[in-house]
Amino acid sequence: MSDRDAALMARMRAFSWPERAPVRLEDAWAFLRAHPLPPDRFELRSAGAGEQALHHAEVALGRALPLVLRQALGEHDGIVERWTNSGPFFAGAAELRGEWDRFEREWQELQQLLDEGELEPGDWQGIGPTEVQLDQLFPLGHEQGGHICFVLDTSRTSSVGEHPVLWFDPETPELVARWLSLGHFLAWIACDARCHPQRPRPPDMGRLFPRRS
Repeated sequence: MSDRDAALMARMRAFSWPERAPVRLEDAWAFLRAHPLPPDRFELRSAGAGEQALHHAEVALGRALPLVLRQALGEHDGIVERWTNSGPFFAGAAELRGEWDRFEREWQELQQLLDEGELEPGDWQGIGPTEVQLDQLFPLGHEQGGHICFVLDTSRTSSVGEHPVLWFDPETPELVARWLSLGHFLAWIACDARCHPQRPRPPDMGRLFPRRS
């Protein structure tokens, strides 16, 4: 076992899983302060995005950022994955346009497969393509493999009264509401940091972050 693996396994054994996962943004940040991200898994940027950076992000996207995303980026300007250095799990203001381009490219390829009949509507899992308002989606980042996107959906409201974060897997294809809120998603990253990226997730991950469609 490598030194990096050994250090991660030690942190996994020492981690105390919470009874409930935070869902409010302020509670999620408090959770991350209490459980700092291990630097070999993730980097939480200490500085927040300023008003100018947020404005530039809105210009690049061609629309206003939702309030909860502005608040989150104003506190910390993103979370970068460090195990494979694949990029942001939670994009900073300057990276949001790149995450949109990644999502849009995958989305358009799936639409072409549907139009050409190579993909049947019944093959699509979760939220169907006709149920999506693209101008209300804000891709937040991607997992270390690079193809799965995390997407804030401001057209929907979860059971806790907040906008959910979707899991978009174009290879399945699948689009599901996986997290109840942006805060819930950030708390998931904090817990995911205590899981080995190449091994099955512990049962507590499923308990705190159950799969939703």
